[in-house]
Amino acid sequence: MNEENLVKHYENLFRFQETDYRSKNVRKVIKKFLQNGNVLDVGCGTGHLVRELDNEGREVVGIEPTKDLFEFSKKVCEKDKRIKLYNVGGMDLKKLKRKFDNVICVDVIEHVEDDAGIIKSIYDVTNKNSLVIILVPAFRFLYGERDKLIGHYRRYSKRELIEKLENNGFEVIKSRYWNTLGFFPYFIFEKVFHMKIPEKHRYEDKKGLNLLLNKLLDFWFKVVENNISFGFGLSLIVVGKRKD
Repeated sequence: MNEENLVKHYENLFRFQETDYRSKNVRKVIKKFLQNGNVLDVGCGTGHLVRELDNEGREVVGIEPTKDLFEFSKKVCEKDKRIKLYNVGGMDLKKLKRKFDNVICVDVIEHVEDDAGIIKSIYDVTNKNSLVIILVPAFRFLYGERDKLIGHYRRYSKRELIEKLENNGFEVIKSRYWNTLGFFPYFIFEKVFHMKIPEKHRYEDKKGLNLLLNKLLDFWFKVVENNISFGFGLSLIVVGKRKD
């Protein structure tokens, strides 16, 4: 995905964040793992999560390496004076010159060739007993055309991601799959029929059937998926604690 398409993708996410079931529930499930203290959001996109955390009274910093996305997120967060946003090229987090108690990395490291390098960089800006919460696309065998289109270098096995965290200073204390419901249509469209997955309903005004579908999916994730892991899903969440 080129930078122009990436920005358009995130602009759509921002526009429909209040009704898009995935965006809303990713934030909900990620926040379940946070501990007390400040938060760094690595690859903050349009600033959905940093704004939400700021509104909840958290001290939060967001970084975005993509320049156009950084400018977009600055505009989105311009009224939230406490939020600190940085355009950090190459994910060199030491440039921030501070430490964090929680680091969130959602839908980011699969877009970077040197994913282990990002994890090491995260370690460099954590305090003793800090947490890192990472969400990535799951299951290598599902990797296909959609992943290539949106700029993924890879999908992950649980063992692979755990090993990368353990090799870079973290002890994994929690891992779970998420979005079991989406696994089946993804597999059927991507691997059986080799067709593009229809997602138009996520990025248009919510009326009629689209509104009903999003409400039903939002209810499913809020009540079921955010609280129960079924042992497989489109996404993998891993929580690591800094080893000292």
